[in-house]
Amino acid sequence: MEPLEIIAEASGRISPTFLNYQIGSEIEVILYHLLKKLGSTYRELFIISFQDAYHFVLSYVSSIYPGAGDVLRPDHLISINPFLEEALNPETIIKAKDAEIIAGRIHNRLSSMERPPGRRLFLILGLDLYGIRYPEELTQIVPLLSRTLTRDRDANVIVVFNMKAFPEHVVEVIDSFALNVFRFSVEVKRREIRRKFTVVRSPFLEYNLRSWYYTVRDDGLVFEPV
Repeated sequence: MEPLEIIAEASGRISPTFLNYQIGSEIEVILYHLLKKLGSTYRELFIISFQDAYHFVLSYVSSIYPGAGDVLRPDHLISINPFLEEALNPETIIKAKDAEIIAGRIHNRLSSMERPPGRRLFLILGLDLYGIRYPEELTQIVPLLSRTLTRDRDANVIVVFNMKAFPEHVVEVIDSFALNVFRFSVEVKRREIRRKFTVVRSPFLEYNLRSWYYTVRDDGLVFEPV
């Protein structure tokens, strides 16, 4: 399987999935192509956005791909502590610091919604931005959200998380709640800078700890084994 297919297949089997990245890895473009691949697989797309993260992802990807709005348009947008994102008219706005309050309100909102047949995809953005602002809440909200969203066996949960924004021991705690972990990093060798994708943990043992270099182009992504 090629790298995006590994993510798609792994997240479809077990959840949650963490996409750990560092600045420069173009995670926004990765998300765009991943959602294009997953689009027909799920009946509903939920985006849970902390601290305006969805607004920034949408703005960046739309500057590269004019039609990105159609791919990144959620069926349901839940915004936590938004400012700029309020202009997008989120279906649900939660303004709170406490992890238990946020998780509780998300649970109540989901419980009150009609459930059409089919699978649901939950994409969580900006959890790192929330953690930077409220570091004492970060290690609490991850397990709370994981339990809340994975109660539905037909739900796929994908979390995007900036691993370089926190000490390694914090990232290890966060990753311990993920069943799939994929890393997008930037590697510098001599004068060459390359983007690198690594399968850290997945149900496909033959791919675990394997890596690919990738190039971001206007017409898509090109991967080559390390």
